[in-house]
Amino acid sequence: MSEVDSSHQPPGEGGALKRRAFVVEAAAFIVGAITAIVPGVAAAFYVLTPLFKKKSAKEGDDGFYMVGTATNLKPGGAPQFFQVRGVKKDAWTTYPSTALGGVYVRKEEDGSLSCLNARCPHLGCTIQFQTSKRDFLCPCHASSFAIDGERSNKIPPRNLDHLEVEIRNEDEVWVKFQNFRAGRESQIPV
Repeated sequence: MSEVDSSHQPPGEGGALKRRAFVVEAAAFIVGAITAIVPGVAAAFYVLTPLFKKKSAKEGDDGFYMVGTATNLKPGGAPQFFQVRGVKKDAWTTYPSTALGGVYVRKEEDGSLSCLNARCPHLGCTIQFQTSKRDFLCPCHASSFAIDGERSNKIPPRNLDHLEVEIRNEDEVWVKFQNFRAGRESQIPV
């Protein structure tokens, strides 16, 4: 009797096994790729959507924020401090009713309003109005400003930043709020 060589397979069977293994591996690769791509596309859509979303119209879209009422503003009187609050939003996070800064609003003798940003142009500290001297003082480095915002000493690089202000709905004070870079001679919006 002759021995059968087990290393030899009948013709055609070895090629079929290789093809079958290839088909199984290809199917596994395709299923794995789909399993990875579908969540990847969903994640990319989730992350990139806020960048392309249109904003809805609301307070602050024209740059103006309602800061309070004009009832306490007296012609020629002391400036009143108002905190500017609004929605702060970056592409993914919304911070509702966040303090954006502060302003001093003053009613002039002729009834017009003037508004100064409460940020010192030296290093960005919040200035304070001194009623006794009728001027502004920065508590951080003694920068001082006249009631109209003109600098009184050489510490700050520029005068206080004037902002647009208007009355809406009879007594609401609306300010076009913007911060500017501190430590610069020119106004550079932040």
